[in-house]
Amino acid sequence: MRAIAAEPGSSSDIILGKIRPDHFLLTPTNPERRATVRSIAEHSLYEQRDPYSIYQPGGYVDTREACYEAVDERTVKVSGSRWVPAPCKVKLEDAGLVGFRSCIIGSIRDEGVIRNLDRLIEAAVARTQDNFPDISPETYRLIFHIFGRDGTLGPLEPLKEDIQPHEVGLLIEAVGKTQEIAVTVCAFAKSIILHGGFDGRKSTAGNLAVPFSPDLMNGGEVAEFTIYHLLPVNDPCELFPIRFEDV
Repeated sequence: MRAIAAEPGSSSDIILGKIRPDHFLLTPTNPERRATVRSIAEHSLYEQRDPYSIYQPGGYVDTREACYEAVDERTVKVSGSRWVPAPCKVKLEDAGLVGFRSCIIGSIRDEGVIRNLDRLIEAAVARTQDNFPDISPETYRLIFHIFGRDGTLGPLEPLKEDIQPHEVGLLIEAVGKTQEIAVTVCAFAKSIILHGGFDGRKSTAGNLAVPFSPDLMNGGEVAEFTIYHLLPVNDPCELFPIRFEDV
């Protein structure tokens, strides 16, 4: 285990685990770090969908009855967790090309623009389609990330009625069938956001501040999962035969 579960946390060191019949002990190898009840218990949340059922090949660790105890200033004892056998599964993954990415980063500090940003985005999407009738909407995607409001969770953000932010960051992303399509729609969408009108507007431009010139950046190929599947197997090695040769 990496010492990210220690205090202070680090991915450069490791924590030494000592396994006993009914418990295990965790101690950082670096004397400047220490394992605490809180730091070890919190690590059960690391990259886990459910901290009480930590799945591994052939089963999962049930931590519902786990007990974390400090043995000394740098060591924690963990007991009560148990291994629950389950059918073994092999994870299959594959990715395929879906297009090419272009993006523009900007920021908005005008409260009128922020208040009307959703309308400006709707206008940018609609006018991009109208302005390029020869580019099928099926060949590209326009995606807007509004950081400072819901840029992380997007439509899943629960605080919809939160206090109006005084500024937001806007990432305009276009994924097109070709890089040329992505560049075209991304640049045009930005121009609509930059110059788009709304009730109470005091200027004819300047809705969006961009930190770079040129402002458009190409991200190249974009891939997505085409296979993400758990395949049940009787033996985890049956799909991966091992051959030994003496040389």
